[in-house]
Amino acid sequence: MVVLEKEKTAMTDDKGQGNDTPGWNPPDLLLKPPQVARMLGIHPQTVLEWLRAGTLPGIRLPGNAGWRVRKSDLEAWLDRRATGQDQDQDAE
Repeated sequence: MVVLEKEKTAMTDDKGQGNDTPGWNPPDLLLKPPQVARMLGIHPQTVLEWLRAGTLPGIRLPGNAGWRVRKSDLEAWLDRRATGQDQDQDAE
């Protein structure tokens, strides 16, 4: 599994507040695109483009609520890309 260095930062909300409960690390934590961008060290617009294109798995919420990415999906996606297993899907 790929370890994300900025995971603690990404688990906080936009005001820098997070859940400090010991052991709190649900595998299906829903992340907002800016949180994913901070974790990956990229621009939030890039995350949105990947979500719209289907390159990055995500959930489109109804109305104007935007996108969410399951933390477990992000980690699995990063693992596939790190091992080259995602190369065939990107070529299509």
